[in-house]
Amino acid sequence: MINQHEAVYYGDLSAIIRRKSVFNWFLKTIFWMTALFLISITVIRARPYEASAFNQALAPVEDCRLPCFMTIRPGMTTADEAYDRLTAHNWVADIVDDTRPASDGGIPGISGDLFWTWSGTQPDWVDATVMGQVRLQRGMTRFISLKTTAQLGDLHLTLPTPDWEIVFFDRMPNDALAIHHRSAYRQTGLLFQTDRQNCPAQVLWKQPVTVTIWGSLVSSQSSGTTGNVNAGCMGH
Repeated sequence: MINQHEAVYYGDLSAIIRRKSVFNWFLKTIFWMTALFLISITVIRARPYEASAFNQALAPVEDCRLPCFMTIRPGMTTADEAYDRLTAHNWVADIVDDTRPASDGGIPGISGDLFWTWSGTQPDWVDATVMGQVRLQRGMTRFISLKTTAQLGDLHLTLPTPDWEIVFFDRMPNDALAIHHRSAYRQTGLLFQTDRQNCPAQVLWKQPVTVTIWGSLVSSQSSGTTGNVNAGCMGH
């Protein structure tokens, strides 16, 4: 007959075994999802592919070499210049000015965002349903961001290996497991990212990317690791 102390012991042991089983399942899930992602990258890079029209985004336009876009150069173009250049650009239909003077007692200047709608003359790789954005900080352009129609898989086939690359796993509001991706090219100041999508990992390659053009990309954005894949799945 099991006494009270033995019952407590066996109950604790059972709980430990259950926790260990859940932890082992969690590790296996991370391993197989990361392995699937790496295999997908290998298969995609092994396939022959003709460079898409997205390469147009990387070619010098209007004497504007990356990091520069639509004659705006992050870190060098002032807030007033950015507004004037957007106003004069034939890709731009209307501008939404969401800027204000900095009021935190630091360096004075205009901060906020300039958004614009597309006129219809923009390149095909631009998603014209989403407004473009210029972020301003203390009177200077911080970055330019726009949604594209280019898929992440096409990006991997068209461009060289990025300086760093991260895959994130987290939870959607409905508790479904989600995946999203970031990669960057420091020399040209390009940061590519996808929106969060429900797993599995295969859906990632068909997702359109948002490109952000920075004056510079700091190492902290990549956790200091080139080509890093960071799988952070959270299990229950």
